[in-house]
Amino acid sequence: MTETPYKRVLISDKTNKKFTSITNEDEYYKHLSKLDDKGVFFEIVGLEQFKVKPYFDLDPKGDFDAKLYNDFEEDLKKIYNAQIAKMGRPTREENGIIKHSRRYYLLNCKITYNLIPIYFKDLFDKYGKHGLKILDDGIYNKNRKFYLPLSSKKIKQEDKKVISFSVPKLELIEGSIFDNSATYIEEDYFDLDNDLLDKTNKQIQEIKQNEIKQKEDKEREQEQEQEQDKDEYEDDNNTDRYEKLKKLIDRLSPQRADDYNDWLNIMFCIINISKKEKISKRNMYELIHLFSKKSTKYNEIETDNKIDMNLENNTTNKLGWNYLYNTCIKEDDKDYYDMINKNYKNVKKNFEEDHLKIIHPPMIIYTNREGENIKESFKDVRCSYSHLSYNKKEEDKKGNIKYKKTKFINDWLDDDKIRMCESICFKPPSYERNFVNIPYQEKPNIQLNNYEYNLWTHYEILKTPYYNDTKEDQEFNKKVLDDLFDYMNNIYDNNKAVINYLLAYFANRLQKPYQRNKICIIVKGTEGDGKNTFFDIIKAIVGRKYYSEIETAKQIFDSHSTTEDCKLFVCLNEANPKDNYENSERLKSRITTDTILINPKNISPYEIDNRCDYIMTTNNENCVKVDEGSRRYLLIKTSPHYKGNIDFFNSFYKNIIENKRALRVIYEYLINYDVCSIVPSLNFQDDRYIPKTEYQKQVINENKDRILLFLEDLTLKNKHVDKKKYTNQAFFAEWTDWVKTNNYKIDINNISFGTRLMLLVKKHKIEVYITKDQNKNTIVNFKELFNHFNFIEEKDE
Repeated sequence: MTETPYKRVLISDKTNKKFTSITNEDEYYKHLSKLDDKGVFFEIVGLEQFKVKPYFDLDPKGDFDAKLYNDFEEDLKKIYNAQIAKMGRPTREENGIIKHSRRYYLLNCKITYNLIPIYFKDLFDKYGKHGLKILDDGIYNKNRKFYLPLSSKKIKQEDKKVISFSVPKLELIEGSIFDNSATYIEEDYFDLDNDLLDKTNKQIQEIKQNEIKQKEDKEREQEQEQEQDKDEYEDDNNTDRYEKLKKLIDRLSPQRADDYNDWLNIMFCIINISKKEKISKRNMYELIHLFSKKSTKYNEIETDNKIDMNLENNTTNKLGWNYLYNTCIKEDDKDYYDMINKNYKNVKKNFEEDHLKIIHPPMIIYTNREGENIKESFKDVRCSYSHLSYNKKEEDKKGNIKYKKTKFINDWLDDDKIRMCESICFKPPSYERNFVNIPYQEKPNIQLNNYEYNLWTHYEILKTPYYNDTKEDQEFNKKVLDDLFDYMNNIYDNNKAVINYLLAYFANRLQKPYQRNKICIIVKGTEGDGKNTFFDIIKAIVGRKYYSEIETAKQIFDSHSTTEDCKLFVCLNEANPKDNYENSERLKSRITTDTILINPKNISPYEIDNRCDYIMTTNNENCVKVDEGSRRYLLIKTSPHYKGNIDFFNSFYKNIIENKRALRVIYEYLINYDVCSIVPSLNFQDDRYIPKTEYQKQVINENKDRILLFLEDLTLKNKHVDKKKYTNQAFFAEWTDWVKTNNYKIDINNISFGTRLMLLVKKHKIEVYITKDQNKNTIVNFKELFNHFNFIEEKDE
């Protein structure tokens, strides 16, 4: 494309294959009259090669305070103060919902479309889906089209066809037609991309400076703590620093005095401590001589000369208490060092590196070596750490200091200054990479309060670096993806719709772990065909801490279940129809419910955000109750291509699933995957984008009410009949013949059949097609039922 990027509106057709530039209003009105009469009129804003004016779409619903429009404009100008253009559609009712529409454009500036939510983050936080929910943040994806001023038609997909329909006109409120067109920009407009890059670099620099400052502050704090802890090291009641230093020197080894470098360090150490603690010069000399006498080479005059020579010239050596205790005493008298160092404060400091207390509900969080946060009750913590002790300093009746071995955990739980947080949460950030020129940073999607402890850490695979610089790296990466696609094509029988949906499904979760897809994927196969293999890749990428595997649906609904706590995926292996049917309504609700009450053993019940999507694998044909019209499930059947191929699975697991470098390649592919190209609405329950598999149709048909199946078969049998009248006995006879023909074991009498029939007719809203006359005969309108069941009439050849 060689379009000029300036002083034009870029119009697109429905397929985004043909673009037209409009440079003046006469052309605009001409195209508007031509396109809007027979279709739609929109510009394409989602192109990375062309910048746009910042654009915003507000879609409040129901009762709405128009003052929010003014608030929005004020907040917009706080971020970038420029003139605003705006337009909107009149308030209207659609499907029983009152809708409002307002569009805003920021003039005299330009930006790449997908950087708008980043540059104006505060605006999206306040008015977007995590705030007031009136600002549409789904209009910044690739190849996005935007309806233009004065257009009065929209498009929608219906029966796999794209059709246009009339809507109220998009009227100008403020500004010209081109002011209200995102793709109309001028070359001298202020570039917000560069501004964002400058701000980001500045933030990175500030972060680095803060890190340096924090490191310096920490070192200073440690030094102050060491000073405060000096009393902890005392082994008698004499607080005089001279006496204390003298007793510590007694514990140093003669070998240290024999080594000149060690001797020099101790001399500097005594000089520095003496200056700091205001020990007299005479006592300082005495202490150095005391240490020097431990050496077989001791010479009093030479020692005095060395002290005199270094006393005033020592400007670089800063050795002091810390060196004396944590290097010299630790090496020369380890038993004593361990005794005095194992005080409460030091044990507490080590313990709190991976433990903290939560107030509501009361519990302890332990972070294990894999980075997983484990919840423990107070009762369990007392048992787990009953062995942990510290040396408690006590004074006997004679005033001597003694150290008593004391249980640590009891004192720690009662400590009012321990590491603690008010509550816990599980709030993953966004990992979307929708901008190129700015260094990648995690962009927390949900703001955390300082009183919440976030249990989210990171994906397991992020511990492994990604390489793509050399030709060898690129060849390796291509081979990994080729192997993955070969496996998926073979296992899913080359069904591109299924493969693309699965890739988009898991890419969406990796990019936005805070946002569920709310679709349960069910994969049916035979034993040993590799139906779990793709899910094993996902499990290895996110780590077991975010991926839970269970053997029965009952494990989810157990009264003390924590299966879903802090998880992104729950995989039910070898799903059992009996368990699933018994829990079908609870399972269906679980797929979409946003919060769950959990009740861990020995911990008070509390509510969590449900971040889980659910996966099932099974060998059974019909393992879950899926009804017609259900949008909570995707059922897939695998091919037997790899069944029994042990060599393939050994190689695939070794080279892909157990190879962290290969997993990182797949992660990078998914984290950059264009989800919108497969599910444009980003709603994975959107029936337009869920693949329609033959297996799913089969299961839905098997789960249909038998009376409904009877009516469908009876309608096909009478497809050339308009209406037919049956007595109750005759209609029941049709039913019993049908049951017998299909080998169903259904034993109901005439009255039960009639009752169930009327309930089903009402449920499926076909009471106008199956009616009763005055004599209680059943009249069936087969012509209307034929259309209702969407049967396609076969034409005679």
